[in-house]
Amino acid sequence: MNEFKVLLLCLIIISLNISFVSADLNYGLIGYYPLNGNAYDSSGNGYDGTENGGIEYVNGIIGQGAKFDGSITENIKIDKFPEIKHNLTISTWVKPNNFEFTKNNPVITRGYKDEEIYTLWVDYTKITLMLNLMLNGEGSDRIDCAAEEININDNQFYHIVAIYNYDYQKISIFLDGDIVHECSYDIPIYSQSEPLFFGSSYPGDDDYFKGIIDEIRIYNRALSDKEVQELFHEPTNNCTFNDSDNDGVIDQFDDCEKTPQNSWVNKNGCRGELRYTQEQMNHVINTMLDWDKNKDGKIGLVESINILQEAAGVPIPYSPYK
Repeated sequence: MNEFKVLLLCLIIISLNISFVSADLNYGLIGYYPLNGNAYDSSGNGYDGTENGGIEYVNGIIGQGAKFDGSITENIKIDKFPEIKHNLTISTWVKPNNFEFTKNNPVITRGYKDEEIYTLWVDYTKITLMLNLMLNGEGSDRIDCAAEEININDNQFYHIVAIYNYDYQKISIFLDGDIVHECSYDIPIYSQSEPLFFGSSYPGDDDYFKGIIDEIRIYNRALSDKEVQELFHEPTNNCTFNDSDNDGVIDQFDDCEKTPQNSWVNKNGCRGELRYTQEQMNHVINTMLDWDKNKDGKIGLVESINILQEAAGVPIPYSPYK
């Protein structure tokens, strides 16, 4: 039955997108990290990452994602990542888990302490792209372009995109496909030779991410609004749905990843409490027995049909409540 529902959902998605023209989202893609059980670069460019601190891979927005527990030793490090000095796009999905308000919660950072070239920070009310920008070929100037007064909650996936469009002299922040803030700037990004980090500012720093990070893409060009929308809708356009614990809730919407089989679960895939007390159940039984016309302690087929008709508000010849 679950397989039939998934197939039906896929057919609906395909029918709704029959005239959809896919943009070339591989053009300008320098690094692509699906984080499906590893930190490999799937762009074909070979900039694989190295996991540090025992990172766990769990259900992500598509397939798996990397779970960071908020430890200063946890990060994914990419050495020798190419320099990007003009147009830059960072796209990722995040699922926060108990952020600390005193932390910056870095998702992606290029550089070490006092040499951070660019960083994408996320918290419950703000998304920030920090850039160190070159001034007259030497030194640097820092700009923090922050989208404030937004609403991000724990245990939900959010699509975040930060774009520095040097050609059009602006920085744009997107949340779930919609632009939420822009800043004006027109200076190249500072030169880079430092590693790229996911999940922390840099090793040993006390700023770290707590939650799941998934589907990281880094471009050396500015994506269009339409391309951002396409990335946002990618999980629903992907007709690969898994139900790892076989509880009837697909992994993308399952907040409880290891529910025992045959458990009653709610819409979030988590075990529910009993829905009725014994007193309430007794009331239900007694109400049903009111339909026992011949008082033999049994509900026959006709009586069962009458109960359903009564519940549906369909007029019937007999009702014990009339």
